[in-house]
Amino acid sequence: MSFSSKVKSEIAALEIKKTQNIYAQAYGMLIFGAKLKEGFLTVSYENEKVAEKLYLLLNILSNLGNFEKNYYLTKKSLYSIKIDLSSNFCINPEILNKPRISNISKDCIADFLTGAFLSCGSVMDPETDYHLEFNIPFPNSCSLLLDTLNQLKNIKLRPKILERKSGFSIYIKGSEKIEDFLVLMGAKTCAMEFMQIKMLKEVRNNINRNINFETANLSKITSSSSNHIKAIKKIIDSNAFSSLSPLLRETANLRTTHPYASLNELSLLHKKKVSKSGVNHRLKKLIKLAHKL
Repeated sequence: MSFSSKVKSEIAALEIKKTQNIYAQAYGMLIFGAKLKEGFLTVSYENEKVAEKLYLLLNILSNLGNFEKNYYLTKKSLYSIKIDLSSNFCINPEILNKPRISNISKDCIADFLTGAFLSCGSVMDPETDYHLEFNIPFPNSCSLLLDTLNQLKNIKLRPKILERKSGFSIYIKGSEKIEDFLVLMGAKTCAMEFMQIKMLKEVRNNINRNINFETANLSKITSSSSNHIKAIKKIIDSNAFSSLSPLLRETANLRTTHPYASLNELSLLHKKKVSKSGVNHRLKKLIKLAHKL
């Protein structure tokens, strides 16, 4: 099961007690998921739990039980609800044709957005990317959803819009914004999983950065040490080693016996205190001398 399906299944399993909240979520699901044709309203979902959720909400609101549930196969398995609008349906079809956020209570905006997500939303697995989006075919529905997302007071999602051939995409980037939106919809278990995956990714990334840093340092030390040892060997082969000062001979001996030591580590190995820059200065003198031989 994808992470997006997990989120939808968790939300669909939540119980809604107040009628106004039930209405808001059903309204959001229908606006962004229903197709109106020849007096019938049809809604289809890949997730069976989402279809069952809408079926339950509409039956609570209408108390008619006159909805058809079908399962059929096309390129994908779809769970479908077909509604006869000639009956006393709970939501006026005209409201669906011209959706307005004013049709629901301000206290129910979270439920409305949850319904929208169930119908046309998706969220990527946090292992891959931090990305949540709504895919909407019509510009008026797109504007409605964008305005509603921007009306949220407690969280700042800063949604962006992208026009595509199939319609419009409203998307939210950033792990903290997506976490807040998952909690807003009631997907607390998935929000916790999202946060845990994010933390593990950050730990892995920090470890990798440290390893790369250490590897780069070791490579740099190895390269410098190789140049130092070549110079010292050349001085020895030219019988010029004995003419070096005692301090240079000490540094040269320490470098050849400790080829992987850093300059700081070499400075600590000397009998008399010498700074890191002092060690570097002596090694440069050895290289310079070797070049003259």
